[in-house]
Amino acid sequence: MTTIHQFAVSEGQEWVLPVDDDAYEAFFSLDGRSLMGWKPPAMRRAEEGQRLYSDFPWLG
Repeated sequence: MTTIHQFAVSEGQEWVLPVDDDAYEAFFSLDGRSLMGWKPPAMRRAEEGQRLYSDFPWLG
């Protein structure tokens, strides 16, 4: 049996964005292979204010 999951943005959850827009190029180049020396890019919350619970913030 195959399970297919579809991303959905839950209302009231947090959105995150890379601090540097060039990080999107790194995201688009990911193809499932392990990368030696890769460091995750710095991220920021899309909106300031009350911190909301989210175990999987949505990349905007």
